[in-house]
Order: sequence, then structure tokens, then C-alpha cells
Amino acid sequence: MAANRNPEVKKLVHTELTRLTTEQKQLIQETFAEIAKAPVKNGLILFARYFSEFPHYKNIWPQFRAIPDSSLIVSDQLRNHASVYMSGLKEIVEKMDDDEILVNLTARIAISHVKWTISKQHITAEKCTHLENNGDMKRRLRSQSFCLLWRLFSPLLLLTHFQNMIPGLMDVLKTCLGDRYNQEVVDAWTTFYDVIGNVLNIQKAFVPRRYP
Repeated sequence: MAANRNPEVKKLVHTELTRLTTEQKQLIQETFAEIAKAPVKNGLILFARYFSEFPHYKNIWPQFRAIPDSSLIVSDQLRNHASVYMSGLKEIVEKMDDDEILVNLTARIAISHVKWTISKQHITAEKCTHLENNGDMKRRLRSQSFCLLWRLFSPLLLLTHFQNMIPGLMDVLKTCLGDRYNQEVVDAWTTFYDVIGNVLNIQKAFVPRRYP
């Protein structure tokens, strides 16, 4: 995987990781140990908040598209996804002190997101082409402007998608920590999610575009 061997990627990832203090890393690992006591349950709490605020994000995952919104939270598909998500988060938390391993891990995650992003861009590109080629001139110009902005800013979707999970994460932390939930916990985890979101975007920029 080219991104793993790229010294520029490693340098950028290291720079992001230095935003987390030693104390914050320790706090994240200690508090995640509480989350990990019931990973699937807590993953479902996170996604319940996520999909209640962003129900249209359900369409990101093919396995969710045919499930009615009212049934999603109790579906086996979401339960399985919550399990996979929490396992991935556990691996990142455990490896955040090892730049080399984290570079490799986030590269794998970035590749999976690139597959989705390219697919979504492909679908949107078809819609844009239709809009740009149909309707009166004023409508076509508006559509062309919209589609140009979409193509320019779609790389930001991954970071936004990752950050939009923070409110659900805070619900989980409040449930797990009780009176131990405080501003230091909020700051540590918010910074952590921002760092990982940035790292994934860095990796995504270096993933070969192999998908049509």
C-alpha cells in the first residue's frame, strides 16, 4: 500500500497526533475501557443519536438503504455495524502511541471510505450531468455551479461524517462514566476525533484512484 510507505504521509500523521497530549491519550484509553465493557450496546447508542440527527446518512451504507428508518436501530445490520465500528475504534485507541501502526491502520480505513466516496461521486456526477444538460439556461448555470462546488468540496465529507458522530459518542461517555464525565473528557475525545478525521483525510488524499 503506497500510502503506508510515503514519508510525507507519516510526517503529516505524526504532526496530527502531536495535538494530543500525553494526559489526553491516557484519559481516552482509560475512558474507552469503560465503553469497551459493552461495545455493541454503546455502539448502538452512538448510532441511534447519529441517525436521529442525520437520517439521510443511512444511505452511505448499502446494507441500511432498504431498512425503514423506524426499524434501523433494532436491525441486525446496525448491530453488526456497531460491533465493527467499536472494534475499529478500539484498535485506533490502543495504537495511538505507535505512529507506524496507526499509519497502516488509517490507510486501510481510508481505502474503504474512498470506495464509498468514489461511488457517491459517480452517482452524483450522473445527476449533475443531467442537470447541466437539461432545463433553461439559468437553471443549467445554477446546476453547473452547484456541481462544481460538490466536486471541489466532496473530500471534506469524510471529516464531517466523522465529526458528526461526536454527539453520539458523548452520549455514550455520559452513560458509561456518570459523575466522571467532565470537560477534560469532552476536550480529549473531541480532539481525538478531529485528529483521526484529519488523518483519514490525509490518507485518502494518497490512496490510488483505482475505483471507477
